Amino acid sequence: MKTAHLVLAFLFLSFGSTFSQMVNHEDVVKVKFSIQQKDGEGEVIASIDIIPGWHINSNKLPKDSYAIATDITINPTQGISIGKLTEPKPIQFIDEVLGDMQSHHKGKLTMKRSFKVSSDKDLKIKGAFSFAVCNEAGICLQPHKYPFELSVKAFVPTTNSDTT
Repeated sequence: MKTAHLVLAFLFLSFGSTFSQMVNHEDVVKVKFSIQQKDGEGEVIASIDIIPGWHINSNKLPKDSYAIATDITINPTQGISIGKLTEPKPIQFIDEVLGDMQSHHKGKLTMKRSFKVSSDKDLKIKGAFSFAVCNEAGICLQPHKYPFELSVKAFVPTTNSDTT
């Protein structure tokens, strides 16, 4: 019986690996990056479009989850303080295999990573949108990253002594 389970597991993993080589991330998940900035605060905005029948995981997953959380990372840059990630309310479900609560996103959504600027010069910030995408049959592609580079306007806060 154990041999049969091992053979089935091997076949499933082999099929998943072959399947993931036939499907490109770019065909399943499209991402456009933009930046929104007012004074010294801003957000990197990822506008995400996932084709029907597929989903990406939420950023907030149970502790010790096997799933890979979706994230927007900003590389450390002098003059930039990195803030929190916001995402829409995910779809929650009980994973039938593991019996724990999971959450994911489907369709079109927007995720944002906040930041603060304290630089007297315009900057370029670099980072990545990282995710794993799975279909309704439970077959997942390898984790993937879409890199970005965006321009940020300089911001130096004024003090009361500067206005007199």
